[in-house]
Amino acid sequence: MAELLHAIMVIIAILIVVLINLKGLLNAKPRGKIMWIYFTVVGISLFIGILLSIGKRPMSPNDVIKNFTKLLGIGEG
Repeated sequence: MAELLHAIMVIIAILIVVLINLKGLLNAKPRGKIMWIYFTVVGISLFIGILLSIGKRPMSPNDVIKNFTKLLGIGEG
């Protein structure tokens, strides 16, 4: 139950940050590019925050690269 509460708190915190920055995002000249980058970073932060709040560690970038190279058939394994 505590894990769910932590996950909800993470989601609410991210939503507050997005709402605070929304006016500035809408007034930006290259709106599409900036919004794409912003929401990509916020989405990754939300994903990692939820994983950490429920007690699961995300994979390290090193493991992701190793798995990707194995998938392509050029890695060790």
